Amino acid sequence: MNLNNLKIGRRLAIGFGALLALMAVMFAVAFWQLLLNAKDSREAEEYDRRAGLVSTWAGLTELNITRTLAIAKAAGMPQVEAHFAPMMKETSARISEVQKELETVISSDKGKALMVEVGARRKVYLDARGQLTDLLKQGDPLAAEALLNGKVMPAAQEYLGAMRSMSAFEHELAEHHGAEVTAGLARAKIILAALLVAGLALGTLMAWSIARSVTAPVHEAVKEIGRASCRERVYHP
Repeated sequence: MNLNNLKIGRRLAIGFGALLALMAVMFAVAFWQLLLNAKDSREAEEYDRRAGLVSTWAGLTELNITRTLAIAKAAGMPQVEAHFAPMMKETSARISEVQKELETVISSDKGKALMVEVGARRKVYLDARGQLTDLLKQGDPLAAEALLNGKVMPAAQEYLGAMRSMSAFEHELAEHHGAEVTAGLARAKIILAALLVAGLALGTLMAWSIARSVTAPVHEAVKEIGRASCRERVYHP
């Protein structure tokens, strides 16, 4: 397109239109990156919350394991069991709530597999703990001690280990999405900087082209007037 063939108003409209279009692109890129960052931030927060739930679950489990040890070591002292049993029941109910919530919100295949593993380990531990309780009620401390060391505590450690794996997985997901936010911000800076440079270059080019298209004819007209004046002086000395 030859700007010299256009009117000044049309030339200015093209120049400002190009700059406005570039500004619109910059806004669209910034808004798009903002949406992506907001999504990644929400997901990172959700994974952190899930990891916190797993940590809460593990803490409650360790608390009940400690109570189980206290009851086992105090075999023959029913008042100890009477003291801790209601607390253990309440804590177990809270653990079940946490487990149910996590089963509801976790959707990834690996996350679901880890939850199944934790649930299975919990069942093994609870079954062993139930057997321990029965032996204590039967007044068989030696068998109870053997079961405690040979089955209950190993099952408890495997249960806690499965929860640690679950927590590590959720933290890993949170860190991944946090890194995505950081990378997105860096990417947006580069894109916006490139668009800014392109805008400055385009604005400079359009300003130069418009100015040249306006001033060149004026200069040519001045020169023509000068040449005409010289010819007139030649023919009319």
